Amino acid sequence: MEKYQKLRRKLVENQMPWWYSGIEMDLKVIYIIVSLIYPEWCDDEDIRHQDGYTIKWKHHTRLALNKLKKNGVLRKVNPSKRDGRWVKA
Repeated sequence: MEKYQKLRRKLVENQMPWWYSGIEMDLKVIYIIVSLIYPEWCDDEDIRHQDGYTIKWKHHTRLALNKLKKNGVLRKVNPSKRDGRWVKA
């Protein structure tokens, strides 16, 4: 299993315990926290081949956020906007 898939799995399984309910967080802040907690899985030089510019670990972090949203753990603050603002339920 690729390290980024492990990162995604870890974020989903743990439900981001460092994030308290009711707290809104910008995607940029989420990235900073994830990179501090899991530095070994956050390589900014590893780019997705599909588009040539998306950083893999950030892509998998977004996938984890969306999975947690689907599971009812998180939700977007402004669902109609792409502002990257999330809140934990």
